[in-house]
Amino acid sequence: IGGVIDRLEQKGYISRHVSKHDRRAREVRLTKKGTRVYDQILPIVTAFQDDILPGLNRTERTRFLELAGKAIATLSDETLPERT
Repeated sequence: IGGVIDRLEQKGYISRHVSKHDRRAREVRLTKKGTRVYDQILPIVTAFQDDILPGLNRTERTRFLELAGKAIATLSDETLPERT
C-alpha cells in the first residue's frame, strides 16, 4: 500500500499530513486534482458494479466489496505483480 500511496502523492492526487490526534499517524487526503478524478470515475465505477453485481442489493454489495477489499489486503506483496 505504501508504494501506491507514494505514487498517488507524486502524481498530485493525494497529500499526506500528520494526524492531529496521533503524531505517529499520517492522514491521506484527496487534493483538488484527486477530487476531480474521483468525481469523474465514480459514475464509471458505479455502472461497472451494477454490471458485475446485479443480483446484490445495496447492503449485500457493500458487504461484498468490504470482504473483497479485506481479501485483497491480506495478499502479500510477493503475490502481486510489480508495477512501475
